[in-house]
Amino acid sequence: MTDSVFGYTSEEITCDENADEETPSLAQADHWTSICFQGAIENVCKQMKKLFENSDKELLNGGAEEAIELTICSSQSGITVLSYNLISGHGGPNVRVQDKMIAMGPIWF
Repeated sequence: MTDSVFGYTSEEITCDENADEETPSLAQADHWTSICFQGAIENVCKQMKKLFENSDKELLNGGAEEAIELTICSSQSGITVLSYNLISGHGGPNVRVQDKMIAMGPIWF
C-alpha cells in the first residue's frame, strides 16, 4: 500500500509546489475505469451525490483514515463529468480526480 489515498503513487499525481499540504494533488492516472450509469441523464448527479455520501460514510464507519468528496457533477453538455477529492487522514497527499466522464448505459425496455 502506498501513502496516497486509494492507491495513487507519487508518479500518478502532480502536486502544486506552492500549495499547502491540504490542497489535493491532481491525478494523472484514472483508477476508476469501469463505471456506467443506466437511467435518465437528469438523475446521474443526484445518484452520484448519494453514492459519494454513502461511500464516505462507509469509509468512516469502517475505520478508514480516508474520505471521499464529490466537488463537481455536471450533465449540462449531455455528458456527465465528475470531479472529486480523495482525502488522506494518514499523512499521504490528498488527490483530486478532475473531469471524470461517466458513460451512459443502455436503457432496455
